[in-house]
Amino acid sequence: MKSYMAQNLWLAVSFSLATISAVSAETPPKHVVGMEQARNTALKNYPGAVTDHELEKENGKWIYSFDIRGNDQKTHEVWIDARSGKMIGHHIESAAEESSESK
Repeated sequence: MKSYMAQNLWLAVSFSLATISAVSAETPPKHVVGMEQARNTALKNYPGAVTDHELEKENGKWIYSFDIRGNDQKTHEVWIDARSGKMIGHHIESAAEESSESK
């Protein structure tokens, strides 16, 4: 009897975790600027070659994040607001940060 109850409890917990996980995986809002427009804005501010990009939710806000190997040979991480298309931040990655991202 205890085994049956434990098994049912385990199934209930597993189902609950799967449901929470599915709800947590948010989809981006419908009204965002396109990736190409965001990319052009990032490259206009920091010319170079885009090595990585993604649309992600950071601190409750949808942003495009671009890693750009700049003409200055530094890796710039540039953030573009996905709704307005405006640049909202920038960070030059250190060698240690670049190394940890490539793993």
